[in-house]
Amino acid sequence: KGLASENPWRDQALPKSETHQTDKRKRKRAFTDVELSRLLYDGNPDRLLREFMLIAALSGMRINEIAWIRVRDVDPKYLTIEIPTAKTEAGIRLVPIHSKLKRVILDRLKGKAPDDWLFHELPEQSESRESERYMPVSKHFGRYFEMGLKHKTAQELQDEYIEIVSKRIAEIGLDLPSNIQP
Repeated sequence: KGLASENPWRDQALPKSETHQTDKRKRKRAFTDVELSRLLYDGNPDRLLREFMLIAALSGMRINEIAWIRVRDVDPKYLTIEIPTAKTEAGIRLVPIHSKLKRVILDRLKGKAPDDWLFHELPEQSESRESERYMPVSKHFGRYFEMGLKHKTAQELQDEYIEIVSKRIAEIGLDLPSNIQP
């Protein structure tokens, strides 16, 4: 009664769109040992930028998440940072504080009230204008980044899987500067 005896879609496939094809020129890659050294040491980033890069690399947090951390979001006893708001439910989470970040985070908590920003240096903004709070760090990183690593852009770092960076740091055994050791 009008039923096909064989599957008419057998051996058929949709054409691959350009956005899903693997293009060696567009494929992201992990940082090399030299690039990591340049980012963390050679360029001598200021304290704010260095701490942002380390937190991003060792926690997997996005730049906007780091910028919006308040003192009340940090639990120094259990060494976690709460991300209380996000675009998706999966973004709301507890982030463990890496042992190499303990000193950085605890130093930033000193003398601050619960409603204070962890990164008080950033401009005060309303939550409706979220991007403006982290924009100074993003722009500063873009300039800093392009000085030593011209083949990547600041946006690519934000998009890059930070786990790769932190794993690479652990693999090559880079020691952090003494002023940020736990």
